[in-house]
Amino acid sequence: MRGVFARLSERSPLAVVTTLKCLRSDEHKDLAEVYASDLTVARFLMTQHDFREGVRARLIDKDDRPHWDPESFEQANKLLDSQTGMG
Repeated sequence: MRGVFARLSERSPLAVVTTLKCLRSDEHKDLAEVYASDLTVARFLMTQHDFREGVRARLIDKDDRPHWDPESFEQANKLLDSQTGMG
């Protein structure tokens, strides 16, 4: 289990928080609703700083040292709530 938490800590806090909120909100939806929700979330995440930063760190500079913004899960949760009302 420690490996899972280590891997999550390397990921974009905004993407991790968004994924968790979506999993919780999509739990009782039918498949078509989940796909529609996933498309909306993908479009949202692709407009955020962390998407570009992840591409830079992994594919362009290949340094694997992204500078996430927001930097923590708590900050990401607050940002997501204020931008999308997904609280």
